[in-house]
Amino acid sequence: MRDCNEGPGCEGWPPDGWGAWCAELDLELIAYARYLATRGKSERRMRDVSRAELLAPWRPGAARAELAKLGGSCPSLAALAPTAESDTAPIAARWALLVRLNHEAEALLPYALTGWCAAPGTLGGRLSALRHLVFYDVKMRAWEGGLPDKAADTPPIQKSKEAVVMLTGLRGADMAKMRRRDRGFRVKFVGEAGDDYGGLYREAFTNLCAELQADSSELLQRCPNGQHSLGSNRSSFLARPSASSPRALDGWRMLGLLLGCALLQRDTVLDLELCEHVWKADLAGFDDAAANSLRSLRHIDREGVDAALFGDLFFNCFEVELSDGSLVELCDGGAALPVTFHNRHAYCGLALAARLAEGRAGYAAMRSGVASIVPCGRLLALLTGKELERLACGVADIDLAALRRHTRLPLTEAEWGDATMRVHALETLTPDQHLPVAHTCFFSIEWPKYTSLHIAKAKLSYAITHCAGIDADNTSEARANALADAFAHLEGDGGAASSDAPRGAASSRLARTSSSETDASNV
Repeated sequence: MRDCNEGPGCEGWPPDGWGAWCAELDLELIAYARYLATRGKSERRMRDVSRAELLAPWRPGAARAELAKLGGSCPSLAALAPTAESDTAPIAARWALLVRLNHEAEALLPYALTGWCAAPGTLGGRLSALRHLVFYDVKMRAWEGGLPDKAADTPPIQKSKEAVVMLTGLRGADMAKMRRRDRGFRVKFVGEAGDDYGGLYREAFTNLCAELQADSSELLQRCPNGQHSLGSNRSSFLARPSASSPRALDGWRMLGLLLGCALLQRDTVLDLELCEHVWKADLAGFDDAAANSLRSLRHIDREGVDAALFGDLFFNCFEVELSDGSLVELCDGGAALPVTFHNRHAYCGLALAARLAEGRAGYAAMRSGVASIVPCGRLLALLTGKELERLACGVADIDLAALRRHTRLPLTEAEWGDATMRVHALETLTPDQHLPVAHTCFFSIEWPKYTSLHIAKAKLSYAITHCAGIDADNTSEARANALADAFAHLEGDGGAASSDAPRGAASSRLARTSSSETDASNV
C-alpha cells in the first residue's frame, strides 16, 4: 500500500507539526474506529463510522475527551494536533482508503486460501500480510460464514468405555461430530452425581486449564519474565522446551482440539494465560532480559567496545540457555567455539532463532489439532495474535464502562423472562423458610414468593455468601456416574495401574462423552 502522502487528495500532507504518516498511525486509526463502533449498546460495522464522528476530536477547539481515553493505546494518534479545518482532510482520505480496502477484501475472502500466507505472491498471502489492516468485524463475518449452521446437524460424540480421561477420550474421535456451535462432547465426572447440561462441560475445561498451568504441568511453564519478575507478561505461560516427546506431542494435539472447540463455541473459553509468544513470535514478550542482552551484544560497538576489549568482557560460547535452564549448542561444537567481536552478529542471530524455536514442535502439534476440528481454519491466518487469543481465551482486561453499558438489571419476573436468565416461582406454602435455588446448567433460578423485600434481600444475601456447594443431579445417568469406579479403566493384568495414567486435579476427575440425553432437571 502506498503512503498517504502519495495518493490523490493528500497534497500538502503532512500538515505542519504532524510529522509523517506511518503504519503505526494506520493501526491506531483502526483501533480508534473500532472503539467508536463498539461503544454503543449495539455494535456497528466499522465502515459505518461516519467521517464527522471519526474526525470530531481533531477539529480545532473540539473537546478531545474521547481520544484522550485511548491515549495509552493510541499515543501517536492522540498526539496529532491540527491547526485548521483542512488539516483533517488527510485523515479522512486515509480512513476512506482503509474502508475501500476492507470492502474489496471482504468480497475476496470466500475465495482466498489465506492459509497459504507463507506464499507472499498468492492472493491469500497478500491478504494475510495485510491482516492488521483488515477490520475485525470483516474477519468475524468471514469466520462466522465458514462455521457450521446448526448444532443439531451433528450429534455428540459417543464412546463405549464407561470412563476415560478427558483428553484420552477425545483421541480417535470423529472430528466431524465435534464441529458444533454448542458443545463438542458431553462430560461425565465418574464418582460424582452430575449430568452434563453444560455445567460439567465448562468445569472440565476449567479444571484442565488449571492443571496445564500448575507447576507439575508437562506441557506449559511460567515464562522467564515471570520467573525473574522482569518485563511484561509475568503471569503468562509458554511451552516447556522439553515437551516434545511422543506423549507430549499427543497432549499438544489434544489441547489443539480443545482450542478448536473454544474457537467454534462462543460460550466456551479456555482459561489459559498464554504468553503472546504462543500467538506471535516475540522474544521480549517472554524473556525480556535475554532480548536486551542480545540487542546490547549486537550493538556493543556503540558503547565504545572494540575487538581488543571484547575478549576481556565477554566469555560466551556458541550455546544458549533456554527457558527451562537447559543449554543447547547453536552449531556443531558450539560449546567450544567462543563468541568474538567479529562473529557476535552470527551468534545473536543463531541465539534468537533458537529461543524463538522453543516449543515449536508442540505448537505445530497444537495447530494440527485445531485444523482437524475447525472447518474454516484457512481463515486463521487473517487473525492477529491478539485477535486469536481473544477468540480462544477471552479478554483478560474488563472495561467497566462497557460492562455497564451492556448490563441490564431486570426487576420483575416478566423482565427476566425476556432475558437469557429465567426466574421461576418456587411453589411452597412457607416461602420465607426457603432459600432461592439456582440451576447452573440451565441458567435459571427458582424464587420463593417472599412476603417482603427485606426477607428476600436477606435470603439472597445468605445464599450468595454461604452456599458454596452444588446439589447432586437426580437423574439415572447422574446416579450411575456417582457409583462408577473412577480408575477401573486404568487397571491392567493383576490390577496394576497403567504407567501412563495421568495425575493432577483435572485428570483425577475422569470424563467421557455420551449421546444420551435425559429430560430431568439439573439442580
